[in-house]
Amino acid sequence: MTGMATPDAFVEHISKSGLFDNRPTASQLQGSLFLITYMGKAAWPLGWSAYGLATAYHETDATMRPITELGGYDYFMKRYDISGTNPSLARELGNSKVGDGALFCGRGYAQCTGRANYAMADRVLGTDGELIADPDRMLDPDIAARLLIIAMENGDFTGRKCADYLGPKTSEVLVSRLQFLNARRIINGLDCAEVIAGQALLFQSVLQLCKWH
Repeated sequence: MTGMATPDAFVEHISKSGLFDNRPTASQLQGSLFLITYMGKAAWPLGWSAYGLATAYHETDATMRPITELGGYDYFMKRYDISGTNPSLARELGNSKVGDGALFCGRGYAQCTGRANYAMADRVLGTDGELIADPDRMLDPDIAARLLIIAMENGDFTGRKCADYLGPKTSEVLVSRLQFLNARRIINGLDCAEVIAGQALLFQSVLQLCKWH
């Protein structure tokens, strides 16, 4: 198990990092520490953990809580449904039935989207179809955290995994901005890659100050 040697220092350092506008709420702090605990249990190195936190920061709109994608029924149907304006994307997401676009909208720490990805989550988490049957279960922090960590480590989201960009799991070397930028391919191509890379560098500095080991 890895983690912070000085976890009490996290609040001090995150509040000076530029993240959360230097004024993290109790909920944001709790959410961050919750994910850090999971990453420690998974023995994630510094760079992996920083990028996982940056991914959650971006995908949850800095709440550090599993959320439902911003939008609404009409937006989800138009964007993701087989009856919407982009049926090829709907098919890519496995949304073969009318209504799937809204039912399987983005949720969780990584905004898991589409019937195919919910089925993937059921498979890797061993939840036996529960997420397909009740997609809102993706908002459970334990489920969302486990999926973020397992799928990023093993490449279940896109076929790309942490070790492809951030060094081996045993690495103690600081990760560069370019590595963080390309690591966005683990989740979603290069969408917002520059922004997230900058956030990952800030999280890496905070964890380093907290003596991640």
